[in-house]
Amino acid sequence: MTRYNVLSNRNMSDDDGDDADDDRAGAGASGPVSTPSLDTVFDLLSDQRRRYVLYHLVNAADDTVDYEDLAEQVAVWEAGGDPSDEHVERVATDLHHIHLPKLAESNVIDFDQRSGDVRFWGQPTVEEYAEHAAMQELSDR
Repeated sequence: MTRYNVLSNRNMSDDDGDDADDDRAGAGASGPVSTPSLDTVFDLLSDQRRRYVLYHLVNAADDTVDYEDLAEQVAVWEAGGDPSDEHVERVATDLHHIHLPKLAESNVIDFDQRSGDVRFWGQPTVEEYAEHAAMQELSDR
C-alpha cells in the first residue's frame, strides 16, 4: 500500500531566501494574523473537495498554485483518474464560489480571483490534520 505524504515536497521558505515569513501564522498584514481554531480546522476538513484542495496545497512545491491546476487535481482525485472536462468545470466553479472563499475567510489561503493564484499560508495545525486525513483517504491512490 502506497502512503501519500502531503508534506514531502513542502517548501517552507520564500523564493527570495528570506526566512522571515516561515512562521506564517503571525505574518501580519501580508498573511493570516492567527492560527485557526481546532473547530475551524475540522470544519475546513469536513468537506471532501476542500480536503483535496488542502492536500494539494500542502504538498505543492511552491506556496502559490494556479486555480485551474488546483481544480484539475481535485477533479482527478474525485474521478479516480482522468476526469471529463465537465467535471473539471464543475469542480472549478465549486472551488471558486464555495471552498476557496471559505479557506480565505479562515486565513488559510489568499485567492486572487483576477490572476487565479491561490497562496497557501502554511498553517501547521491544518497541515498536521490534513496529513492524517490524506494518509487515510488517499492511501490507495
